[in-house]
Amino acid sequence: MFEQIFLGGEDKTSEIKEFGAVIGLNRLAPDRFSSYFAIQLYCQMLLTGNSPNRIMAEVEALENTGKQSATKPPARFDRLPLKGLWHKHHMVPGLSSMATNLLNGLKKNGLSKLTEKVREAKASGEERFLEEQDIAEIAKEAVEDNYRRRYGAGEMTGEWIVYAVHEGRNYYLCLGTHKSGDDELRKQIDSICVPEFPFLKDILAPLN
Repeated sequence: MFEQIFLGGEDKTSEIKEFGAVIGLNRLAPDRFSSYFAIQLYCQMLLTGNSPNRIMAEVEALENTGKQSATKPPARFDRLPLKGLWHKHHMVPGLSSMATNLLNGLKKNGLSKLTEKVREAKASGEERFLEEQDIAEIAKEAVEDNYRRRYGAGEMTGEWIVYAVHEGRNYYLCLGTHKSGDDELRKQIDSICVPEFPFLKDILAPLN
């Protein structure tokens, strides 16, 4: 477990430890999360106002196989520089994340109602136009039904929880985004997480 944490020159160790207890991190993964992970959760809440609940829901799902997750299953990094580690998606608030999930759903499932309307029009040989009720149904399928389908199937995407698996247990290292850069994540893991969890030296693939 980490010893001391300083932010802006102030000792925030006790405050962040208390924060870990309040959000359930100490209970779910005692002594199995890095100071970097705790700091990221803490600062994210302070700077953005976003609750860590969505992230903690995924941690709970990873720790308890009976807990359902709405996001994609865990996956192992198979390429450098994060090869050897694992990641789990967590949902993030905002229109950008919602749009990404809706677009992914449309690519996979399409719009059956619109497809059927087009098929019927072609079969009739007549020129047809969508009515107001048709547009409302198609919009509902594209947004509400699409979102519910992906959520229920555990196919939601988002940003990453990066963790290591050691002796059958998960060790939570950091949060990552699709824009944060794998090289930068590896740099932070090497400098902060490896000293806290020396076994990472045997898990992380050499960079050279």
